Amino acid sequence: MAYLNEVFKGQTYTIDGEEFKITEIRATNVVSSSDYVIAVTFQNENKTFDTNIEKVIKGDDYKLIS
Repeated sequence: MAYLNEVFKGQTYTIDGEEFKITEIRATNVVSSSDYVIAVTFQNENKTFDTNIEKVIKGDDYKLIS
């Protein structure tokens, strides 16, 4: 069994050739205690964007640096 990377605030990823740091992780679109989305905020000096944590865990576009 292979383990996936743990995702937490302060990690740095390479996305499309640019480095981004995770600045925030939060629950959004909360419908119930079992129906919600975990959003991750990435930021560098030029951009800030949010994405679903599933994309970070499963996506080949997100390369963990540190």
